[in-house]
Amino acid sequence: MRTPRISRHSARRRKRVAARTLLILGIVVGVLAVDDFIYNAYERASVLDVISVVDENGRRVAKDDGSNFSDAYLSHFEELQQLDAAAALLAAACVITSKVISRRIKRHRR
Repeated sequence: MRTPRISRHSARRRKRVAARTLLILGIVVGVLAVDDFIYNAYERASVLDVISVVDENGRRVAKDDGSNFSDAYLSHFEELQQLDAAAALLAAACVITSKVISRRIKRHRR
């Protein structure tokens, strides 16, 4: 008596769906993180024009108006950029994992 053959079709299908999902998730998160990083860098640079002046040597220095607002405002953009960098690393990890999963799937022989 022969044992029934084990079908690996459903396991391959689950792995393929997982690989596609991770790839799409990684691409979307990566694009959004890069886009937000660029936007925050632009906003931070535009704020620097408002809170700084150019001295007689041509260097940009902070205005001395006695307020701590400028430092807090700039640190806010720095924190957002750090979060965007972390999201970009997560996206790269998703794409790499997707590629590893897709390479482990055995090809269907016809």
